[in-house]
Amino acid sequence: MVSLVNGTVPSTDRYLEHQVTAGLRNRNVSTLRQVVVQAKSGTITLRGTVTSFYQKQLCIQACYAVPGVVALVDEVEVASIM
Repeated sequence: MVSLVNGTVPSTDRYLEHQVTAGLRNRNVSTLRQVVVQAKSGTITLRGTVTSFYQKQLCIQACYAVPGVVALVDEVEVASIM
């Protein structure tokens, strides 16, 4: 499951977190559900580990597909499954 960072988050940031999360889920790649999504003032931060550069690119695409995202901080790491 994709995690959302909770707490006192402005509603627009919360909306962006939910939209990016939905975009990750729509890709039907189980690894993407482990990516943590956090929004602050329109900047999305992604944290987690995926198993390929393709999956990392899917994360990035999910962010930029959401209207209102102004920047991306990509902290997603690629770890080999071997």
